[in-house]
Parts: sequence; C-alpha cells; structure tokens
Amino acid sequence: MNLVNGIRCVPELSEKLECVQRELSAMRADILKRKESPTNDDGWLDAKRAAKYLGMSASTFDKYRYTGDIRIKGYPVGGKTLYKKQDLDSFVMLFDIKSRGLA
Repeated sequence: MNLVNGIRCVPELSEKLECVQRELSAMRADILKRKESPTNDDGWLDAKRAAKYLGMSASTFDKYRYTGDIRIKGYPVGGKTLYKKQDLDSFVMLFDIKSRGLA
C-alpha cells in the first residue's frame, strides 16, 4: 500500500478503532455489573451454571473447555470441575480480542 492509499484509510481505521473502544467499554461495564450483581455469591460455578453465566449452550461451553486455542479454565474439586467467574470474564475478553485479530 502506498502512502496516498494509507492516508485515505485513516478515517475508516479511526472509525473502526472508536467502535472497538465502545464495544470494550460496554464489555467492561457488563463485567462490572455482573460483579456487583447480588447473585455473585462466592464466584464459583459448576459447568451448567458457568455456561448459563456466559450465555452459551452446554455443548458450546464443553467445546471451549476441552478444545480450541482458547480454553475455559476449570478447577477439579472432589470429582467435579468448578469455574471462577473472574476466569470466565477473562475468557470472554481474550476470545473477543483474538477473534478481532488484535492479539
């Protein structure tokens, strides 16, 4: 790409950057809202509740906890795997960043 074409792309790139910043701000606000929610008891969830917390089906949740580049971190406790809400929030943010090709 030559300099003239690069300069022509600046407004478009600026708009995209602003859009990404708005989306990240919305995600941060959502995460803060979830943290302040009265249902935020001890921060630990089983697989079913973790999938619901993320708003995905159980099969999609299983996909991300067992396969793929980005995995949902779980902690085996007494024959059951539990998930920290903080780790689930981090997964969403990392997934978003990687899916946009920003990392």
